[in-house]
Amino acid sequence: MPRIVRWRFELNSVMGDAHIECSPIGVLIGIQPWNYPYYQLARFVAPNLMAGNVILLKHAPGVPQCALAFERILIEAGLPAGAYT
Repeated sequence: MPRIVRWRFELNSVMGDAHIECSPIGVLIGIQPWNYPYYQLARFVAPNLMAGNVILLKHAPGVPQCALAFERILIEAGLPAGAYT
């Protein structure tokens, strides 16, 4: 089972204070457009998987093979089954 990662960052400066916290949200649904199919997938999937979320993707009907190729790459890279559907 993947470990849930939470992190916190505090920044104090002359301009003020900032607090950033990252925690997984859960299952995210992505509806992707047809233009730039690999780029759109990468910019949605990568940061959300790194944050510990699970992705449910509805690809554009004109480019279904792009989403399937992306899934094969993620599985080959060792992504747990079901993390990207």
